[in-house]
Amino acid sequence: MKAFWLVRTSLLIILLLSSGVLFALNSETPVDGYKPPTEVSGTVAEDTVWTRDQSPYLVRSSITVSPNVILTVEPGVRDSHRPKSGLHS
Repeated sequence: MKAFWLVRTSLLIILLLSSGVLFALNSETPVDGYKPPTEVSGTVAEDTVWTRDQSPYLVRSSITVSPNVILTVEPGVRDSHRPKSGLHS
């Protein structure tokens, strides 16, 4: 009886550990296509491209584009703005 308990407990521990490893390996995989937003704020001081791959963008506070700097927003980029945020040049 003791040997059965030991085998059962060992198998349960192995199962739990392997499940944890598999979960950790897949933790970067989005669930249902969810992708956390790329957060942006402050000053854009050099030429910058917002790409669809990095989309969506979450504008946390106002963004200022410095003089002679180009901010390019590729087609298909999604962005959302917090209240009282904006884009200034």
